[in-house]
Formats: sequence, C-alpha cells, structure tokens
Amino acid sequence: MATKTLRIAKLDEYRRDAESTREALDEAEELIAKQKKELNDLRNSESSLQAEVDRLQKQKRRLQGDVDQLNAIFDQEKNEITDLENKVKKQTKALAEERKYSTQLEEEKQDFQKKIDAVELKLEAALADKRTYEKQVADLELSKKVLQSSIENLTSSRDNARNLHAASEKEKNSLQVQLNDSRRLVSELEDEIHQLEASVAAANEALRSSKEQYSRDVAARDEKLDAAKSAFSKLERDSKLSLDEEKKRSQQLTTANKNLESRIAALLAESDEANYRAEEQQKVIRKYQSQLSQLKEVQAELAEMNDVKNSLLKKSLENDKKIKSVEAENSTLVEQVQNLERQKRTVEEELKEVRSEMNTLKNQYQSAITAEKKNFEARLSELQDELSEEKSLNNDNEQYIRKLTKDLETATSKLAEQKALVKETEAAKSRLEQVNKELETSKALLDSTYREKLRENAVTLEQRMAKLELALESEVKERESLVKQLKKTEKDLGDVEADLLEAKDGEDAAKNQLEKVLKKFENLRRENAEQTDTITRLTQAKLALQSDVEEKEELLDQFKKELVRKDAYGSKASSRSRSRMERVDDDYDLDE
Repeated sequence: MATKTLRIAKLDEYRRDAESTREALDEAEELIAKQKKELNDLRNSESSLQAEVDRLQKQKRRLQGDVDQLNAIFDQEKNEITDLENKVKKQTKALAEERKYSTQLEEEKQDFQKKIDAVELKLEAALADKRTYEKQVADLELSKKVLQSSIENLTSSRDNARNLHAASEKEKNSLQVQLNDSRRLVSELEDEIHQLEASVAAANEALRSSKEQYSRDVAARDEKLDAAKSAFSKLERDSKLSLDEEKKRSQQLTTANKNLESRIAALLAESDEANYRAEEQQKVIRKYQSQLSQLKEVQAELAEMNDVKNSLLKKSLENDKKIKSVEAENSTLVEQVQNLERQKRTVEEELKEVRSEMNTLKNQYQSAITAEKKNFEARLSELQDELSEEKSLNNDNEQYIRKLTKDLETATSKLAEQKALVKETEAAKSRLEQVNKELETSKALLDSTYREKLRENAVTLEQRMAKLELALESEVKERESLVKQLKKTEKDLGDVEADLLEAKDGEDAAKNQLEKVLKKFENLRRENAEQTDTITRLTQAKLALQSDVEEKEELLDQFKKELVRKDAYGSKASSRSRSRMERVDDDYDLDE
C-alpha cells in the first residue's frame, strides 16, 4: 500500500510538471502571438525582424517536436508504470498466496504437534502397562521361588521317606534273622520233644524197674522245660519290641502322610495363584492388543501426513514456478531499465542542443528525470529486496519441507520397526498362549493324577494301617492265649503225656503264627515296593514340573528382553520426538 501511495504521488508530480510545461508552452505561444502581432505591425519597418521571426518559428517547431517527443516518452513511461503496477499486483497476490500457504503450514504443523502429543501419551500409557507387566513378572518370579522351595521340601521329604524305607528294610532283615533263629529253636525243640518221647517210652518201660531213674529223668525234663520257657519268653519280648517299633513306624508314616497332604494343599493354592496370574497376563496381552489397534490408528495418521507432505511438495513446486516467473519479470524489468537509460542518454544529447534556448525547460526536465530516476531506482531496490525476501522465504520453506520429509522418513522407518516389533510380539503372544494352554492341560492332568494317586495312596495306607492294627491286636490276643496256655502247662506238669500233647499243640500254633508273620512281612514288602513306585512317579512328575518351570523361565527371560528392547525403543522415540519438537519450535520461531 505504501508503494502504491508513493507511486500515485509520483504520478501526481509528473502530471504537475507536465501541466507546468504546458503552461510554459501556452505562455510561449502567447508571446509568439504577441510577437507575431508586433511583427505584423513592424513587418513593414524591419526585415531583420522577419528573419528573426522565421528563426523563432523554426525554433518553436523544434521545441514543439521536442515537446511531442517528451510527451511520447512520458506516455511510454506511464504505460511502463501501469505494467509495473500490474506486476506489483501480481506479486502482492503471490505474496498473499504464500502467506496463505504459510498459515496452512502452521496449521498443519499444529495438527502434527497434536498428533505427536497423542502418540507420546500413547507411549506413556504403553510404558505404564509395561511397568505393571514387570511387576507381574516379579510376582511370578517370587511365586517361582516359592515353588522351588516347596519342590526342595518335597525332595527332602522324599529323602526322609527313602531313609525310613531303608530303616524298615533293615528292621525287616533283622526280623527275618530273628525268625530264622526262632525256626532253629523250634527245630531244636522238636528234636528235644522227640528225644523226650523216646525217654518217656523208656521211662514207661523202666518205671517198674527203678524210681531213681525216673526222678533223674523228671529233673532233666524240668531243666529242659525251663530252658524252653526262657527261650519262649525271649521270643515274646523280641516280638513285643518289634510290635512297638512297627507302631512307631506306622505313626511316622501317618505324620508323613499328613505333611504330604498339607504340602499338596499348599501346591494347589499355589497353582490357583498361578492360574490367577496367568489370567492377569492374558489381561495384559489384551491391553497390548488394544495398543496394537492404537498403533494402526497412528499408521493411518502417518498416511494422512504423507498425503499432506505430497500436497506441500506440490505447493513448493508451484512456488518455484512463481519464483521463476518473477525472476523472468525482473529480467524484463532490467531490460526495460536499460532501454530507458539508453533513451535517457539520447534525450540528454538532444537536450544539449536545446540547452542554450530552453534553459528553464531543461532544468525542469532534468529535475523531473533525476527525481523519476531516483524513484525508479528506489522502486527497483524495493523490488530487489522483495525478491530477496521471497527467495529467503522459499529457501526457508524448502528447508522446512526437507525437515518434514526427513521426519516423515524417520517416522516411516519407526513404523516399519514398530510393525516388526508388533509381528514379533504377536508371534510371542501366540507362543505364550500355546504354552499357557499346554501348561494348563499338563497342570490339570498332573493335578488330577496327583490327587487321584494321593487319594488312592491315602486310602491304601489307611486300609493297611487298619489291617496292621487288627493283625497286631490278633497277635496280642494270641500271645495272651499262649501265656495262658503256658500257665496251664506249668500247672499240669504232673501229667507228662498231657504236657507233651499240649506242647505239640503249642508248636502247631507257633508254626501257624510264624506263617502268618511271614505273610505279613511279604505284604509289607509289597507295600514298600508300591511306595517306591509312587515315589518314582512323584520324582518323574517333579522333573516334568521342573522342565516346565525352566521353559517358563526361558519364556519370561525372552519377554523381559523384548520389554527391554521396547524400553530402549520408547526412550529413543521419546528423545527423537523431543528433538523433533525442538526443531519444529525453532522453525516456528524462525517463521515468526
């Protein structure tokens, strides 16, 4: 607007100068008319004046031609001024369009900033989810340690059970040795009984011959019976001790069974906790799925940003075309200026000839030309400044577009990396789901088999304990009956034949009892074998659980590594986003 006002003022000055020249010409014409009148009046008097009048007319014609040329030059300059004004209008329009584009770029920059803020918020939410997941992983590690401690306790209890089994086998061997000794004693007693029968027959045959021999035989029999009684009492004591030891063992087995049941309950509780944690992990996986959907939205936004980039590139190309057109116009203006300077030189040469006659007009013309030249040079300098400003703005726009392209390239690379990470996380998620399903199935199978086995073992152990208690009670009753029978034998020592028969009956009962004891020992062996089988199965299950736990640990380590990679990637992304924000702010400051 200021340039327009200056140009209008200059045009007014040119018009005033032209009017002043016209007035001067009118005055000159009036003078010429007066002179013509005077010449007409004085024509008859002086011929010299006629020559002077002719000369003045010639000069007038020359001046008129010069004035016409000047008017033509002024008309050309006016046309050039109008052309320049039109060009200035075009340039103002181009500047207005560039300002619109700059405002659009600023708006797009603000939108991009908002999108960056939204992405940063999403990253912060992802980092918070990651922290919660790390806490869950720490809890899982603690539970793993607890499970390992429980497994170690189970191994220690298994070792204790093995030690008890070895001790029971040792005691069984000692009882077998004692049984062998008792069998030997029974065989010796049978031999002695046969000898006694032979001696009784000899005594019956020799009763009639001599009572002294009979008394000696009775004393020998009494001594042998005392020895047999002492041996039998020893057997009773040994059997009572063995029964007490078996009761203690049964009590130890019951306590071990209770401990195993309590540990099983603890393991079940821990398995429930592990299921709950697995559900929490599934929730975290769902959260990551939602984050993946958010990442897809970010990808769509980045596609929109690519479209914006393409539009900006098109606009920059259009601006380049406009700049080229403006440069062409500047070149034409320079050529016009050169032509004007040439015309000015020609006019100055012509004015040198007229300088002697038209000093006043020449001074006015020169002043007008110098002022016009200054104005024109000022106009040219202004146009050159505007061109330099436009070039700088275009350079800034190009730099800004380059920065945007670089940012978009980095964003696309990050998107590719994020897509790869998403694929890896999806693959890991599918693997984890498969592993979780397999672990759940294996855990369910192990729990069912373990519970069934424990129940079966508990039932069998209770049945065996009941049987053992019944057998012990029957043995106690039988031993009490044997004691009663022994008392009866002590009372009925007078009748040797009855005593011998009762001794035979007692021997048969002892044989039956020994057979029962042997059967019990065989049953105990079978039970021990079954217990060893159950222990081996438990060890196999323990090894399977340990392998599953190790696989889970490996998976957790892999997942931790992926989380560390995501943390590093998130920190890099945050640093890059910050650097981008700083660059955008710097660019915005430069634009302002």
